[in-house]
Amino acid sequence: LKSIAYINVKKLPGHTTSTESIIATAYKTYNELLLQQIDAFIPDAIIGGGTLHHFVADLKLSGLEKCQIGSVSYYSNNNKLYIQAPHPAVRRSTPEYCDDIISAVKWWAEKQERI
Repeated sequence: LKSIAYINVKKLPGHTTSTESIIATAYKTYNELLLQQIDAFIPDAIIGGGTLHHFVADLKLSGLEKCQIGSVSYYSNNNKLYIQAPHPAVRRSTPEYCDDIISAVKWWAEKQERI
């Protein structure tokens, strides 16, 4: 991978945990900035730590096949990989969490080589 975007949806410090409604409000407030940041980074992969569902419409992922590997789901579009994984701080994250992300990246990389 050339780069991975690491961008926080919530732009202001907060508590150790954020509710879905706080994240949804932050996305509505900052979505234009978030998309500009993604465009500026030109990432090969975006890993949403429990937040990718907010980006689905704006990143034109609606209607694409959503695949599943263990604890993560992913989309591939325009030579980019979009992974929906639990946030690493979520206590229910499985020990296979990192392996699942790596498996999705390997699948995507192999697909890119075939194109």
